[in-house]
Amino acid sequence: MLALNTSVEQRSDEEPIAIELSDEERLTICKLVLRNIWEKFSFFAIVSERDNLNMGRRVAPMNKAELLSGEELVRLIENTVDNGIMPEDDIPSRIEKAMALQNQDACQHTLMPFIQLILKQRVRGFLYDEGTRQPTVRSTDFVTRVLQYYIQCCVGKEPPLPRNWTLPTGGCGCGDCNAVNQFLKDPQQRVGRFPLSSSRRAHLHQQFTDARNAPYTVTTLRGTNPNVWEMTKTLGSAGLIHEAWVNRRADAEQWLKLLKKAGPLDSYLGDMEDAILSLDLERIEAEQHQKMMMGHLTSHHRHSHTRHPLQTADVNGQTSTAARRALKRSADSNGQSGSAKRVKSRSTGTAVAQTPKRTAEVIDLTGSP
Repeated sequence: MLALNTSVEQRSDEEPIAIELSDEERLTICKLVLRNIWEKFSFFAIVSERDNLNMGRRVAPMNKAELLSGEELVRLIENTVDNGIMPEDDIPSRIEKAMALQNQDACQHTLMPFIQLILKQRVRGFLYDEGTRQPTVRSTDFVTRVLQYYIQCCVGKEPPLPRNWTLPTGGCGCGDCNAVNQFLKDPQQRVGRFPLSSSRRAHLHQQFTDARNAPYTVTTLRGTNPNVWEMTKTLGSAGLIHEAWVNRRADAEQWLKLLKKAGPLDSYLGDMEDAILSLDLERIEAEQHQKMMMGHLTSHHRHSHTRHPLQTADVNGQTSTAARRALKRSADSNGQSGSAKRVKSRSTGTAVAQTPKRTAEVIDLTGSP
């Protein structure tokens, strides 16, 4: 994927000078290129100025030759891991991040062939578990998410078909034109057949068939007398949209067949197997929503039942406010009951105690002087 010359030419007015690059210098340049690729990674094989201006938006490539092939993406991963640019565990998330900016061509040309190579066990980081010989969780999650994205963004929901087949009328007002108009106004009837002679059919052709972008087709059914002038209502723009969806679904069905041949696809899809293999977008989105809600409930349950552990008292730490207030009340109480000062009365010579409210005589019952 990456090819670097071993020399660089410096052009001057006199003569070119070739500067040989050492292995270390070439390796340094190679690593710089790889880092730059992953910093602005997309599935484009050539990063042009047009891509730089459109970073962060879905961009349709000028042609499929600009897109990476599945094989090229594999080689990019190998070079990245071998040169220590990024660990294998980070590769899937980088690819999925770039995946959201790509269009249908990138899915068809890069992503689906890449999944095919994963199933064939040709992609480093997505190989079977050595012990169980089964796909790893990384592989199953990645393959499932890529296929879900492919079905959601590259196939999509079936567009609705018109329920009312009423079309604008036309003609000159003659009996044949009025008969055609009755058919055009019918909301249920899609095919109208009118046995007419050659001249009358030519008149209807002139009145209806020559209209530009007419939402119907006209043909002549021969083999009867008279021949039948047949008009079939078409779907117009809605028909084109639906036809495009049918083609996209057919492409997806073909890819799923190829993936099944490449490896045990069912082993990678888990409980999403039926929805993905049947291209059931409604079910895919419903199961995604259910998983998301279960994740939220699990997270809420875990947080709501978390008990904070008992805290060991820190005797060396600061005393809490409540504790300080309790100590103050205790000190005030002790001060009131135990703050009496023992003194001798100057007038009587007896021992008295001065309390905050009054002087009390002290009677010594110990017999000590």
